[in-house]
Amino acid sequence: MVAIFALVLAVATSSWFALPATLCYAQGGYVVEYVGGGGIPYHPGLTSLYSKIDLSGVLTEDVIAKSPDKLWKLMLSKGTKALKKSGYRLSSIIMVEAKTPAPPPNANVIGLIYDLSPDGATFDPPATLTVTYDPALIPAAVAEEKLVIAMWDEEAGEWANLVSTVDPVANTITAGVSHFTAFTVLAYTRPSAFTITNLVIAPDEVDTGKSVTVSALVTNTGDLTDSYKVTLKIDKVAVATREVTLTGGDSQKVTLTTSKDVAGTYAVNVDGLSGTLVVKTPPAPPPTPAPAPPVAPPVAPPVAPPVAPPVPPTALNWWLIGGIIAAVIVIGVVIALVIRRRMALRTK
Repeated sequence: MVAIFALVLAVATSSWFALPATLCYAQGGYVVEYVGGGGIPYHPGLTSLYSKIDLSGVLTEDVIAKSPDKLWKLMLSKGTKALKKSGYRLSSIIMVEAKTPAPPPNANVIGLIYDLSPDGATFDPPATLTVTYDPALIPAAVAEEKLVIAMWDEEAGEWANLVSTVDPVANTITAGVSHFTAFTVLAYTRPSAFTITNLVIAPDEVDTGKSVTVSALVTNTGDLTDSYKVTLKIDKVAVATREVTLTGGDSQKVTLTTSKDVAGTYAVNVDGLSGTLVVKTPPAPPPTPAPAPPVAPPVAPPVAPPVAPPVPPTALNWWLIGGIIAAVIVIGVVIALVIRRRMALRTK
């Protein structure tokens, strides 16, 4: 009796002082969450936040929650506010495989559908969900870049595509997540369908023999990659074709050229789009003017001989002039004396 009493007392004491706990069902296993402490997970898809979040629900460090197969990662940055639907801080993140809801028509699930819980949990700013996919699961003719992460909209009862970024080298796809629900990767498989719009004839009036450019916008409104042949017809006769290959949802401008050697008005048609081309005879060129008579080169006026510059007067040498005058006087005197003497001799 003493031993039984001691056992009962020990159990009662431990229950009295133990931390209160909440028992949660996590679709495939139970999770016991202790208030004020960590959790004891019974499911590999559970990530505890107790030691990484403050009482107001703000994460104190970066968190990465992973799916059981490690192919899904939910990344929450430090400073993110993570709250339950009740408004209290989020204590854990659970990722479990789900079989439903079914994908939308003309769409294939690539990999698995994962239910992220607890339902109603919110994140500010949004968390980043990254999924690693197997490219071998992508249906033929679906471009890898067209994969999307989709979330289940419970109110609308349908899948809603998220803005997704595909890395075909790493085989990953990423999207922002602001609240919890079911998520999956979808590849849409609507058959290809092509539409032709925006017919442009440039110019729509030309001279004979001149080239005309005819363009149109081709769009693949389906999801599967396919080829389409664009045909240009003039008066119901095909004159040019071009083949383009487009992935689902993509568009491409197609340009064709033609010319006509006969003037007239022509009906232009590109796969149902119609227009008109006017071809004119170019005006006759103006007559060539007669060549003008050659112009005689101008006669240069006679060139006057160069005039020698005047010789500047030289300064007079008075001593020389005086000497000459004196010499003339002396000679005159001598001649006069000689004549006088001869005359005197004659008179004797």
